[in-house]
Amino acid sequence: MSDLRGQAFTVTETTIGGKKAVLFSGSFTGSTVGGYGFTQMRGAMIEVTADLSIELNHFAPNGVTTDFAADDTLFDQILQQVKFGSTVPIVISPTKTPSASPSGY
Repeated sequence: MSDLRGQAFTVTETTIGGKKAVLFSGSFTGSTVGGYGFTQMRGAMIEVTADLSIELNHFAPNGVTTDFAADDTLFDQILQQVKFGSTVPIVISPTKTPSASPSGY
């Protein structure tokens, strides 16, 4: 796993909510797929099905002072609460396409 620029994260295999998962972390100046700069990131990719995974992460935005250790403690608490109880496939379909103007919603 890497950031947008190809800088590698440290990865560890685990399980979360009974599903296979990969934890990833990095302390470097990087960029998310969405183009957000960060100086530190930690997250988890959880395999929901063979074709679907969900990513949960938190990061310190580049140029912003954060208490990453406190955020990391909260992130661990969130990961411990993740549960998967349904075998119904998740289907996401947008109901409305956002427009360029705020009044488009």
